[in-house]
Amino acid sequence: MIKKQEVRRKLNKLNKMKYKNKSSKSISGSSDALDINAETENLIEQTRLDIEEFVKQVQGQPEPLIENVKAAGTPVYRFPNAKKLLQPLKEETGFICEKKGLEALYLSIITEHKFKFYTPPMFILKTGKLEPYLTVYNFYLWYSQKVGLDGFDYETQKKFKKYYINNSSEETNKLSLKDIYEIEAAISREKEATDFVLKYEKHIEGAKNVLNKIKNDGGANV
Repeated sequence: MIKKQEVRRKLNKLNKMKYKNKSSKSISGSSDALDINAETENLIEQTRLDIEEFVKQVQGQPEPLIENVKAAGTPVYRFPNAKKLLQPLKEETGFICEKKGLEALYLSIITEHKFKFYTPPMFILKTGKLEPYLTVYNFYLWYSQKVGLDGFDYETQKKFKKYYINNSSEETNKLSLKDIYEIEAAISREKEATDFVLKYEKHIEGAKNVLNKIKNDGGANV
């Protein structure tokens, strides 16, 4: 069964995120809260269009999307116990951003049996059948990073994950304006990916309902 609720859970938490810096300038979890320049806005839209076309070409099938990832030179590793292996890093299976230090050392050991203090962006997946919607979500994040959108560098992701776990007023007040903008960029990338997947799901489920009605009733009121 496709775990669509995982995507919804992530989006719901992102939508609730609000924080202020020490000068009380309010920043919300909405992507339009940032003063994004026209070039970035165009890149965001072009990214969405590109992924829409990719997903359409492969009919939303996970494996062809992962093959595209491999073809672009991004490492892809699959383990039966992938979820358990990623628990020490507090990561979920799918797209993993670059890592440094001890996190990179751990990843390099489990993926390459080598000792490295830097690992590039990669995918770590479970063996067996992949969940289509979650694969699209991870593919969206990967492609966004690949085209150069902000929010994926190691330090930004570290701040984002810390804030995602604890966004209390006390922690929020410790953030600098730079921290806020970096976290906002990471939130925007997550929201763009989750928004896309939820709209895609709605489209697919709607099409299935029409087809089922045609099969069962001989027609559809559309």
